[in-house]
Amino acid sequence: MDALRLLLLLAVALAPPVILVLRLRNAERHRPEPYLVLAKAFAWGALAAASIAIVAQYALSAYFGAATFLHVRWTIMVVLVAPLVEELAKALGLRVIRDDHPEPEDGYIYGGAVGLGFAATENTLYILYALAFSGEQTALATALYRGVATVALHGAASAVAGHGIWRARYGGSSLWALWGVGAAVALHVGYNALSALSLPWATLLAAGVALVAYMRMMVRVRALDDGGARR
Repeated sequence: MDALRLLLLLAVALAPPVILVLRLRNAERHRPEPYLVLAKAFAWGALAAASIAIVAQYALSAYFGAATFLHVRWTIMVVLVAPLVEELAKALGLRVIRDDHPEPEDGYIYGGAVGLGFAATENTLYILYALAFSGEQTALATALYRGVATVALHGAASAVAGHGIWRARYGGSSLWALWGVGAAVALHVGYNALSALSLPWATLLAAGVALVAYMRMMVRVRALDDGGARR
């Protein structure tokens, strides 16, 4: 594959997270979040959270090395360990991101930005792996599917976690943060469990769940933004 075609393939993977984070920001019509802070959230997901997740999953995989069947170990890692590790790694960034004018919808926005940054890195790694070991057509199919379904999943899951963390930070019970991260993990587990079945209907259902969750989050951002503007 020549350099131009490789760049086009990577653009298919990277463009959706960037476009969606801009659309997420613009969903807040009153006092939208600063680009610089959003960029920090996106960068946390793309660099810090992705690195933490890779190292943690590699370390934890040793604990499942004695599984009798290889597919049992793979299922545990994909369906249970990966969602827990990845959502915790993304949520860590939300603990340090601050905004000067906090509003109820901001947790969704910053959480979504972290998740979309994570998706950008994960997509790139998966596509490069597919290209190296399975060929150009598989890499393109991977880019197209992950550019829609997996991007939406990471954006929606981290947005839910962000909402819980923001509620806890600005006057709510600390249980809100636990609820938010727990809901993010549950959504991620459900998506990965469906994807792991490797059946056409399950794959489509997983994509549908991710897209509906993301669209629901966008609706919540607009509703909370409009409600704040009327107060």
